[in-house]
Amino acid sequence: MSVPLDRLEEAERARVRFAALLGSIALVSLLVAGIGIMNIMLATVTERTAKLVSVVSLGAKRRDIIMQSLSKRSCKQEAGAY
Repeated sequence: MSVPLDRLEEAERARVRFAALLGSIALVSLLVAGIGIMNIMLATVTERTAKLVSVVSLGAKRRDIIMQSLSKRSCKQEAGAY
């Protein structure tokens, strides 16, 4: 059984087009995911900054803020461990 050369070439071109299509879809997906992650991080930092500003304006010292942050993180870590 033999396959004509033009059919083989057309199949190869179709494979290349399909790979390019999949690559472009993957690129767009990664771009959208990156933008989503960046947006969440920006919102988190903005929220945290607003909280820190309010705590500092109430007179908290740097040590108080660090201790509060560390205790909060350790509680979350302990809760996640179980």
